[in-house]
Amino acid sequence: MGQAVKAGIYLRISQDRGGESLGVQRQEKLCRELARSRGWEVASTYTDNDASAYNGRRRPNYEALLADVEARRIGAVLTYHPDRLYRHPKDLERFVEVVEGAGAAVATVTAGELDLATASGRMVARILGAVSRQESEHKGERVRAKAAELAAAGKSNGGARPFGLNGDRTTICEEEAGLIREAARQLLAGGSLRAVHRDWASRGIEKAPWNIRRLLTSHRIAGIRSHHGVEVAEAKWPPILDRDTWEELRSLLMNPERDQRKEPPRRKYLLTGGLTRCGRCGAGLVGRPTRGVRRYMCARDHGGCNRTFIVAEPLEDLIREAVIVAVTGPAFDKARDRVNRSAPKLGAELTAAEHRLDQLAESYAAGQIGLEPYRRATTRLEARISELRAQVAADLDGVVARKLPSGEKALLAWWDQADVTQRADVVRLVIEAVTIGPGSPGSAFDPGRVGLVWRV
Repeated sequence: MGQAVKAGIYLRISQDRGGESLGVQRQEKLCRELARSRGWEVASTYTDNDASAYNGRRRPNYEALLADVEARRIGAVLTYHPDRLYRHPKDLERFVEVVEGAGAAVATVTAGELDLATASGRMVARILGAVSRQESEHKGERVRAKAAELAAAGKSNGGARPFGLNGDRTTICEEEAGLIREAARQLLAGGSLRAVHRDWASRGIEKAPWNIRRLLTSHRIAGIRSHHGVEVAEAKWPPILDRDTWEELRSLLMNPERDQRKEPPRRKYLLTGGLTRCGRCGAGLVGRPTRGVRRYMCARDHGGCNRTFIVAEPLEDLIREAVIVAVTGPAFDKARDRVNRSAPKLGAELTAAEHRLDQLAESYAAGQIGLEPYRRATTRLEARISELRAQVAADLDGVVARKLPSGEKALLAWWDQADVTQRADVVRLVIEAVTIGPGSPGSAFDPGRVGLVWRV
């Protein structure tokens, strides 16, 4: 009697919702029974649980199986059905190449033996793969259509319990909702996502800062049902944040210039970031201390002439006085007018586009339009909505302006309590640039060196 063929069992299930691997256990039992009936010895099992062969993602244990076949450590492959091994034609051709090169046998529980050494056997394998791929595509279409239908009705489509809602997905979890509201207040007051993350971690809630950002910008917490990131209906659950607060928070957190994954270094200079420029060469000044004294300088390593310097404290005091006067005068009125002219127009167009998207979803849910026209129309609208939201998010002047109190005394009190970043936002609201002219080394601070370009 010859030595028994060593076989490898490949097991895979696309979705393991319970995380209990029951599907692959059933497959393994049947494959082992098939191995016994053929007199094969099961040498190894290769399991990719909750991994799809349709979406093209890497399956590490499938790769290990092919490597062992190629190295002739196993001489046969057992699986439940051919679609466990491949659904893409490119995967099948690679599998054929490896199996044929090693002279390995292939047997399945449901489709019998696949003779990949012959043209007819390979044809059968290709037909089975094409059928499986078509089934996957149809399943995907059904899933997407059902998701769109649920979204149009304002309902949840299942999945993990959303943070802030109870398990029924329709009532608020007050403890978690309280954390969301407190985080919104902190961020709108100038706080950082890292600070929110530290606060939540101290309470035993482990969410990365980028995850917190995604939560706080989601339509869900405003009681809005979205589909592919676009508002489609009023949700069946109540809002955690009111619409105005959520829109202001979303505008703040979706600003493309804001890096959510890093805690920005604490700002020490009010007028850096290209705002202050050298009157000699036009380069931006940087903030650097000299013998413990904060100064702005035109640094050679930042493309400057290295000839312009000015002490920071009296310059920042001068800018503070100018800004306080400006925000109670014509320059600030112009800035506010600019915001008031642009924001309503953008807001009205955005609202109209979102309303059209709602109508499309309702028409599709009612069967008035088919799936393909619905997809084409929503794709165009979603692209335009994304553009409008980016424009709104990029113009944060309105957010800054609304936060400022009225009256010189109240503004001075606000300035004293604000951090450097908040103060810099107000400076940029009314000042386009600060130019520092030439000065004499060792001379006292000269306000005449400072030129201001106001925003118009």
